[in-house]
Amino acid sequence: MISFSAKAQDGTLTFPENYFGIYKGDLEITNTKGIQSIGMEFYLTQTDSVGIYNYKIVYIFDGKRNDRNYTLKTIDKEKGEDIIDENNGIVLGVKLVDNTLYNVFEVGGNLLMTTETFFIDYMTFDIVFSGKC
Repeated sequence: MISFSAKAQDGTLTFPENYFGIYKGDLEITNTKGIQSIGMEFYLTQTDSVGIYNYKIVYIFDGKRNDRNYTLKTIDKEKGEDIIDENNGIVLGVKLVDNTLYNVFEVGGNLLMTTETFFIDYMTFDIVFSGKC
């Protein structure tokens, strides 16, 4: 399981508009080998287009940044339906419920489930990784 918690600059109860910001913290990776901690940043920022947002994840390991520049697009705000476009042909559907984005996807025969929960002054980012039966 991978868990990330970070502080933000601002927030209220409307997603995503009131949760724009840069979130920074440590990513803790827990597995049978123990716990590893690396730096992580999460950016959620507005664009000039309605319903399209910058969604960026940065992993920092041994002083090196690995930036992942994605786009969050609102499909149906009332139903909480969004997508994360990885801007490389991969598009992931996400569901928003009570300021939490839920996402399940498959990579290399493994299932990953992410939850990103936004609070007034921080967010949590959790990833559960499991082999596919």
